[in-house]
Amino acid sequence: MSPPAAEGTLNLGSVNQRGHLADQVARQLAALIQDGTLTPGDKLPTEARLVEDLKVSRSVVREAIARLQSEGFVESHQGKGVFVVDWSSRRPFRLDGEQISAPDDLAALIELRVELESGAAALAASRRDDKECAYLRDCVERMAKAGDAASMSEADLDFHIGIAKATHNAYYQDLSRYLNRHIRVAIAQCYRPPTHYSGTRQVLLDEHRAILTAIERGDADTARSAMRMHLSRVMERLSLSESAHA
Repeated sequence: MSPPAAEGTLNLGSVNQRGHLADQVARQLAALIQDGTLTPGDKLPTEARLVEDLKVSRSVVREAIARLQSEGFVESHQGKGVFVVDWSSRRPFRLDGEQISAPDDLAALIELRVELESGAAALAASRRDDKECAYLRDCVERMAKAGDAASMSEADLDFHIGIAKATHNAYYQDLSRYLNRHIRVAIAQCYRPPTHYSGTRQVLLDEHRAILTAIERGDADTARSAMRMHLSRVMERLSLSESAHA
């Protein structure tokens, strides 16, 4: 492996504070791997160094590294750091929400989300603990109190990620976070301005509360059905069809 001294030689650009910070950091590091600046075996800069160089938070750096791991560019070694792998021989699953502008492509992504999150809701109902239920209740309350669509969307995202965490399955967590992030970017690309929150606050709250109630009760079948119904109605509100590619 390359010596850690290579960490200080990276030419990292500035981060646009108005965009999704973790995506920008991940793209910069991925570009350095793809152009050969970072080669298999090289160690990435430490979290602290990336935070200092890019002027972003530690959580942003961690999310960016998680994205690189999910895309097959790097792997983490406990106590040693994060290292570049031979990504050229891999064919990782990758999405770029900014490149999705066709409703049919968005519909296909949400179809995938329906199956993933319905299963996650069922598992969460079987495995959740009191702390996780409390977190989900807090997310719904934040949605209810949100003063604008952006705040409501953030609480909505946290709710869905919270369900993935309650599965106690790391793969559900990683894939749900990755898929939700890109779907939200894709919705913003296809709908300018976004319309799926307009005039639907109470409907959305009712749908999320139905999912929450089933999870709190430990009713896996109802949680699965409630999640499927919610996401199917999201597609309807976006004028998409689950059978777009049937």
